[in-house]
Amino acid sequence: MGKDNMLDVAEFTIAMHLIQGLLQGKSLPKVLPDFLQLPSVQQVLVPVIEDRERAAYQAVFSVEDTANRGFVDGKCAYPVFLESRLPLGELALIWDLADHDASGTLDKEEFAVACHLLKYAKEGNKIEGPVDFLSLAPAKALPGTLLSKNRR
Repeated sequence: MGKDNMLDVAEFTIAMHLIQGLLQGKSLPKVLPDFLQLPSVQQVLVPVIEDRERAAYQAVFSVEDTANRGFVDGKCAYPVFLESRLPLGELALIWDLADHDASGTLDKEEFAVACHLLKYAKEGNKIEGPVDFLSLAPAKALPGTLLSKNRR
């Protein structure tokens, strides 16, 4: 289970299964049964984005967001992504990882994460698993979560 104070789909499904058991009078197991175990996926440890680096990415974002909409779509971001000369499959993965809210667009924080991941991959690092998005974009933490409270 992740320690990001958020449930992904698999974690939510396990929680609902356990709650359903409680409602049926069963007790919580001390150890999750095998059929509820999540497959082990190693999270990619990406260094945090330095303030000067974030400022540079946000400056590029401002140039790309010509309509001042507060987000860029794939058409706007495509040339920036192509400059990395990474394979298209990697570019698609990086977009998916950076598009935290799955909107099909990148806001300023998501764009900074995408640029950071592009740089990380271009340096020869493999991105073959999930990344801790909120450690790269702490401003995206929802109010009331432990992460947002720890930033105060």
